[in-house]
Amino acid sequence: MKLQRLILFVLVLHSTLYIWADSNVMYSIEGSLHDTSGQSINYATVTLLSTIDSTYIGGSITNEDGKFRINSISSGRYTLQITHLLFKRKHVDVVIKDNMTLSPIVLEDNINELGAVIVTANAIQHKPDRYIVSLQGNPIVKGNNTTEVLGLMPGITNERGVLKLNGRDVSQIYIDGRKLRDRKELDAIQADNIDKIEIIYLSGSEEDAGSTGGIIDIKLKKLVNGGYYGSVSGGYALLLNEGHYSDNINASVNYAYKRLSVYNYLSYNDFKQTDTYEISSIYKQLEQNITMRTQERGWKQSFSDRLSLSYELNKMHCIGINGRLSIADATPIQHSSSIVKNSNETAMNSTGSDINNDTKNRQYQLALNYNWQIDSKGSNFKLIADYLNFSNQIQQNSIYRYGINTESETNKYSKNDIDNKTDMYEVDARFAIMIGKKGQLDFGANYSLNKSDQQLDYQHLINNAWIADTDLCDNYMLEGIKYAGYMSYSSAIGKKIKYKAGYRIQQNKISYHSIKIYETNSRSYFGFYPSLSLMYNINPQDGTYINLNYQRDMDPIPYNAITPVIVYNNENSYTKGNVNIKPVNFHIIMLGTAYKSKWNLNYLFVSGNDLLYYKTFVDEKNPLVTYTMPVNNGRMYGHSFATDRTFKISQWWSIKGNLRLEWMRYKGLEINTAAWKPYVLLTNTFNTLSGWGGNLTAYLEPTYKSQERTYKAVYGLYGKVYKYLLKEKLLASLNFTALARNRQIIIDTPDVLSKKRYLTSQTGISIGITYNFNGGKKVTTKQVQSIQKYYEYKDK
Repeated sequence: MKLQRLILFVLVLHSTLYIWADSNVMYSIEGSLHDTSGQSINYATVTLLSTIDSTYIGGSITNEDGKFRINSISSGRYTLQITHLLFKRKHVDVVIKDNMTLSPIVLEDNINELGAVIVTANAIQHKPDRYIVSLQGNPIVKGNNTTEVLGLMPGITNERGVLKLNGRDVSQIYIDGRKLRDRKELDAIQADNIDKIEIIYLSGSEEDAGSTGGIIDIKLKKLVNGGYYGSVSGGYALLLNEGHYSDNINASVNYAYKRLSVYNYLSYNDFKQTDTYEISSIYKQLEQNITMRTQERGWKQSFSDRLSLSYELNKMHCIGINGRLSIADATPIQHSSSIVKNSNETAMNSTGSDINNDTKNRQYQLALNYNWQIDSKGSNFKLIADYLNFSNQIQQNSIYRYGINTESETNKYSKNDIDNKTDMYEVDARFAIMIGKKGQLDFGANYSLNKSDQQLDYQHLINNAWIADTDLCDNYMLEGIKYAGYMSYSSAIGKKIKYKAGYRIQQNKISYHSIKIYETNSRSYFGFYPSLSLMYNINPQDGTYINLNYQRDMDPIPYNAITPVIVYNNENSYTKGNVNIKPVNFHIIMLGTAYKSKWNLNYLFVSGNDLLYYKTFVDEKNPLVTYTMPVNNGRMYGHSFATDRTFKISQWWSIKGNLRLEWMRYKGLEINTAAWKPYVLLTNTFNTLSGWGGNLTAYLEPTYKSQERTYKAVYGLYGKVYKYLLKEKLLASLNFTALARNRQIIIDTPDVLSKKRYLTSQTGISIGITYNFNGGKKVTTKQVQSIQKYYEYKDK
């Protein structure tokens, strides 16, 4: 009897242990999502629920290839719930007994629910340093080019063609990993050719320390099996008071044949200079004032062509070459007239000038790429070698008139030839190594060389002979070298906390000499630039999160301003460079949060020393002539608060509102100012199923002060109406500016009080036609990267 009880006890214990062990065996389920045409669906939410009581078990978001995986699942019966903004909700019943791989799941288009243009939580994936928006079939792309659709992204404002992220200028824009050189290319790429957009809050350790703002990385649609797609567009624009002032034609094409991918972008633009402005200046020490009116007219023609060839050696290795040509010619004519008065408003003198500029700009670029896909996890290595040749020639012929309509009327003639040739070389190597299931280690190195040669020839006509101005003529040579290395690591703690930490070590060396500066002058700047990003995902399902970013960086080194070049604007003013300026280092802290992917709130703190800005001076030889020159002076720090929200008014109408409030403090030897700078932007977007649509945007920037300058309020109202034709292959659009208040700038220094008013009316219309084409098999195209850009620092 005791033996039977012992045997029974052992059997029961064995069965219990077996059942307990089996219940603790964890399995996984994976699969992929496709639409009805076979295109993969990324950023869909896949949730695993208990079939019995719909209890949440686990979840995932599909990756770029539409794949998902859910781990740590006990055996049993479950239901997969699949949701995406653009597709109908789907449920799939599964029985888990072992690790399971599902057959591809097909989702149907959610056409009936598409209407108002709004970016929702289902279309956004959040990471500690960025967010990613899926645009596959999204109604937000309808009728918009890439520039326009970027302005609808959370945190981004399109301020009359200038893209800003949380109030700061976007530092870099990439298209399929290629750094954009001409942002007009964004206007030529239709938004419905975009797969996704990555918005990176701060540039991070991977980018040059001179990248002080955010990064936008655009991924074009990934298709398969060979073929082509692209677009051809043209535009014609009129100003109400000036008539025809611009026209353009653009074309882009993506093509793939077997292992070869080809991308080509062509652009031709005509632009008419139409600036008219008035400057009233009071010279405090002389008790005199000058009122000057200037009109600039003339045409600028530009042509650019970029060709990218990429060849896959095998699944792991890819090589490519990228070439770019840019040509721009302009012949503007500037006419100005001035009246000099004393303190009693009695006219003392009348002056004027006619300045003819013949400008030729050339850029030639060649880049070589090598990409190595190290493993199936996504680890990779990228190597880029880039060469850029930049040439800018200015031939300026001027007539200056004094004592007009008097017996003492005199004319002075001058001609200035400025020839600037720059060669830029850069090599960039980057590793991205996947560590475990969540970690990623990025590291790399960068080297660049910038060599500039400027021939400066200034001549005056004296006694019918051209005589060189030996005080200004020069042959100036500048060389800049950069060495940099970086490392960053990103991972996650649990399911809700993600982080990324990195650092960049960079050394910049600048040396210059000329026929007047016999000894070579050298300056070296060494910096350690850390970065940190933290994100707490409060609710991944509805897009509620909070993140914190910190970065130390510096302004781009303004090589074009480190020069003795003088450019004459009129008989009363000119602009000159400064060989003694240096780059500015900044500390940036950004705190952001989003509530259900609807409200976006952002706080930004910026602090920097040796602030660089254009300062106004009085000419030493002629106290009635002023000039601006870049200088380093003092410390700057500021706070910025920004919020945006998109409201869905109806199925066909949405409104995105942006509000930004900045407070900036400047303190130095000659400046001590603090000022608020608000900005308001409202964008109405209309989208109907009949092919009609459009937008209407209103903006307001009230008066604000920056250093010695006060910028008076500006506001405007502009919009667009479009219509799709020929089964959405042809897009016809009408853009209009109904209202635009011009900028007025007041400059107040100890010597002069100057007011500049822009008088040209911006009211006008433009007509655009875009034809989209595709054919053959669906295609994945790759683009070769180029990494250099010629940065110009100018007075604004």
